[in-house]
Amino acid sequence: MTSRTSPVFRSLIVPVAVAGLCTASVATAQGGFFDPPFVVEHHLVQVDERGDRFAAPPVVDTYGGSWIVSQRADGSRVVVDLARREITEIHAERGTYSTVGFERLAEVMKRVAELEGTRPESTEAPYKTLGERRSAADWQIREGNTQASLVTKSVAGTSPLLRGKNVRYLRIEARDGSAKASVGHADGGEAGSVAAEVWVDPSIRINASARSAIADFERSALGTEGLMEAAREFVDGAIPVHTVRAASKSGDRQVEDVVTRLEKLERFDRSLIAVPEGSRRVPHPLEGLMAYLEKEEERIRIMSGVRSEAPQSFVNVGTGGND
Repeated sequence: MTSRTSPVFRSLIVPVAVAGLCTASVATAQGGFFDPPFVVEHHLVQVDERGDRFAAPPVVDTYGGSWIVSQRADGSRVVVDLARREITEIHAERGTYSTVGFERLAEVMKRVAELEGTRPESTEAPYKTLGERRSAADWQIREGNTQASLVTKSVAGTSPLLRGKNVRYLRIEARDGSAKASVGHADGGEAGSVAAEVWVDPSIRINASARSAIADFERSALGTEGLMEAAREFVDGAIPVHTVRAASKSGDRQVEDVVTRLEKLERFDRSLIAVPEGSRRVPHPLEGLMAYLEKEEERIRIMSGVRSEAPQSFVNVGTGGND
């Protein structure tokens, strides 16, 4: 995806990172996936080829029950319901909300990428820049010296959580050695092509059911390549507090995810998942973008004297976005 698409989905999968379909009955029977609930406050930082850093506004992710709720700086919320396999975006100040199913979102993202003239592999996420389709099994993880990594890497002072005594440092590489992007080895280890570096805090862990549900979300809705899924399994669900990923195939640009707060909650605030009374349902923002781009494509075809025979995609606002 290009910069025109919402970055919230990339931010959702960084901090955490039921085979097959997750069901509401499964989540209910287990008391929800996230028990106890916890909160992660973080922000993305882009590092360009000159080393200049550009920080995005903070996002607060709350994990509880079968939900992940991301609260943005502009007051909007994105609710990922892992049991129902759907995503609801709430704009209370506009009085609107949208709901879309995992598969429908994947279809829309793919179509937007096509209309924008890009390939899915060219997005900023590392699992999209490293070549062919991958899964969690395609990644190799090595644990490095945590203290050495903080001395040799610019991340040393970016998060107060990195100095925790139990923090662990991971390097993630493609098993076949074909990855072209590299973020280097922060602890001075042997040279290699590193897709991501991750520092994790084991003081909070997500259980196996929650990890499987998140992986289902990542694969089905986001089309990820299993990089963070592999990391979560390696550390038995410990929470990443800092992640460095390549943002270009050459590795000269990077994206960091910096966690500034990680703590358990006494209870999950269910008002976070509630749609304000009187809110109007609208198409998901990406569905709106897709419809606009399709109209533009058709307009260009007409102006050039070539009219498309292919039917345009429809904007689905049915239950779950997958009807």
